[in-house]
Amino acid sequence: MLRSIMRHSTLRTVAALVATSACTRAFTPSSVCAAAPNVPYINSKTAAAIDVSLMDPATSPSYTLPQLMELAGLTVSTAFHKTYPPNNFRHVLVFVGPGNNGGDGLVAARHLKLWGYDVTCVVPKLKDEYFEKLKRQAEDCGCEMLSEEPAAGYASLLTSETVIIDSVFGFSATGPPRAPYDTIVPFLHSTSAPVMAVDIPSGWSVDSGDVNDTKYSPDSLISLTAPKTGSKGFTGRHWLGGRFVPKRFEAEFGIKTEDIYEGAEMVRELTTTSDDAYSVVYVTAPNGDSAQSIASELVSTKTVACVNIIPAVKSVYAWKGKVETDDEVLMMIKTRQERVKDVEKIVKKLHEYETPEVLVVGVEGGSEEYLKWLGESVEKKTKKDKDEE
Repeated sequence: MLRSIMRHSTLRTVAALVATSACTRAFTPSSVCAAAPNVPYINSKTAAAIDVSLMDPATSPSYTLPQLMELAGLTVSTAFHKTYPPNNFRHVLVFVGPGNNGGDGLVAARHLKLWGYDVTCVVPKLKDEYFEKLKRQAEDCGCEMLSEEPAAGYASLLTSETVIIDSVFGFSATGPPRAPYDTIVPFLHSTSAPVMAVDIPSGWSVDSGDVNDTKYSPDSLISLTAPKTGSKGFTGRHWLGGRFVPKRFEAEFGIKTEDIYEGAEMVRELTTTSDDAYSVVYVTAPNGDSAQSIASELVSTKTVACVNIIPAVKSVYAWKGKVETDDEVLMMIKTRQERVKDVEKIVKKLHEYETPEVLVVGVEGGSEEYLKWLGESVEKKTKKDKDEE
């Protein structure tokens, strides 16, 4: 029975079949973002008021700044790890600003180093002793620290595996950057390396977005507590982290704290998928009859457009110290990205395994006519369906 549940080799088999996909982003159904929650955006004034209230000694209980910075930094590192796993993106270059945003970056740097990344921090200056402690903690864990730009420029710090964390300026920043950040921010705006911005991309207006037309568009963004109004036009992967905000803040500040995060997750992806986003879902089954039953239900309910059933998949895996072999079949399921969770529900309901393996790969490119047919064959989710998820 357990061997039917724990088929590690199946994922390896499926991964080998899809390794040549043009898609650069693979994900499991739990991270599919088609049903992103309806989360209100807040302006800089509200963001500042929330921070004050979180640390107000008159409230019971109130947070301290170190507590909030630890939670925020852990949130940033969690979103980073989900977006840029260390097996593909080994090096992290963190640009640390002078305020709380920079403190979040230092905490994130420490966690990422402990999670197996190589981490370099550029820390031109810090505002007080507490931030110096954060710097020393990160350094003690193995993060490399730089206080100024290398003679060969910041670009010399980049490798093919580098991702940048922009933790320079947060929601309280105003006006053009001053030295030494007047060289860092232009570098962020011009680099070809992938960037994750913390709370708001440096150089953007917290309330109005890229009003200076910098053309700076990081690949990903982690919003803390609530997304800021200036990030409404952001087009990259957008994460929310604020699983430390009391429920009473919903009424007081008009934010959302519940029904956002799943399980023990610290973050939730806010990225929404377009109507023309498609996925291929790979599922194994013990035999052709089982696969046919699942496929018929998926197609008849218009949850998917097509299921290809591939026979004679040989699964080889280690079990209790022995190498085992099983004969299975593989289903290649084609659907809209927004219907992936529905696919998973039907598979779980009809599958003979207690825990069927599901691997999802996003579709990038392909025959225009075929994709049009695919979209027409799958029933779209209504706004009500999305809001209820």
